[in-house]
Amino acid sequence: MINKTQNWSKIKLADLITLHYGSGLPETKRKGGNISVYGSNGVVGNHNERLIKGRGIVVGRKGTIGNIVWANDDFWPIDTTYYIQDSNRYDLKWLYFVLKSLDLKSLNRGTGVPGLNREDVYKINVFLPDKIIQQKIADILSTLDEEITKTDQIILKTEVLKKGLVQDLLEKGSNYSIHKLREIADITSSKRVMVSDYVEVGIPFYRSTEIIRKSKNIPLSDLLYISSDKFNFFKERFGAPKSGDILVTAVGTIGITYLVRDERFYFKDGNLLWIRNIKDNVLPEYLKMLLSSKFYYDRLNLIAGGSSQKALTIEKLGLVEIFIPTIKEQKRLIGINSSIDNKQISNTKLFDSLRQLKKGLIQDIFSQKVQIN
Repeated sequence: MINKTQNWSKIKLADLITLHYGSGLPETKRKGGNISVYGSNGVVGNHNERLIKGRGIVVGRKGTIGNIVWANDDFWPIDTTYYIQDSNRYDLKWLYFVLKSLDLKSLNRGTGVPGLNREDVYKINVFLPDKIIQQKIADILSTLDEEITKTDQIILKTEVLKKGLVQDLLEKGSNYSIHKLREIADITSSKRVMVSDYVEVGIPFYRSTEIIRKSKNIPLSDLLYISSDKFNFFKERFGAPKSGDILVTAVGTIGITYLVRDERFYFKDGNLLWIRNIKDNVLPEYLKMLLSSKFYYDRLNLIAGGSSQKALTIEKLGLVEIFIPTIKEQKRLIGINSSIDNKQISNTKLFDSLRQLKKGLIQDIFSQKVQIN
């Protein structure tokens, strides 16, 4: 049970733990097997011999310093790490969460490669409840960890399901017509907007940043605007994005797509390509679904040229082949994809909420804002 805090004793980590040095094991000498080999950033390979018997905690010493990793069985920590073994002085899983709550990265002493000095870690004070309370804290936070892992696995399975949906379509391509994108839609970009055209209040002006954020349902921030007069000028002469159009990021980050809904905005020329006037035999939602798939994302990145920075041109995008089933089949696939997307959004929100809950709970418990009885 979580209640208002009561005082726990304070102790230096030097009086509680020992940070042992890991031992070098070059990749060429790792022989496979079921023993996990740990570096500063987690598992880096496998070996057929253990260095440490039983579970333990691995702490990043060089490189990814201060990274805390749980080793659930016999393991081999290499020489870029410290490790902590089990002890009757503490509950090991409780200690793992204590260390996760500390900002060990801030103790970096390295001038080139980041480095963590264990003497700096030893100076840190932590609150020390009795062993029974330690175990209760560990149980609560471990349960949260399990829920986070389960949710993450569901997200991964949903991603595989979504990839399989488009892959299934491609494998059955003989039952569908195939057209170059330029044959089923117009592809263009916007007209140039000058910095002097920006105003404090007006019509939103999207760059790749905004499209990427909107595609991930992330709130927009630091928006730029152009005046209504300038927007209307562009709209009358050249058109403006309307519901059913698709934007594709074309410079730097390639292939992020966004389906325009009922909204007014203009966008940066060159950075985004504009798919419009899509033919009646292709539903915009279907085309967006297809272009957003891993298959087409990889394809767009492959054809994007540029020596220093990738760039997707109108010509190259227009040559991309699109598989077009019947409208009935497109609607069926859209429905399945929409259901998968909704599950993905729901599970992602749950995953983020659980992580925030865990982070807040760790800080509250180990700073003594709350206690466990």
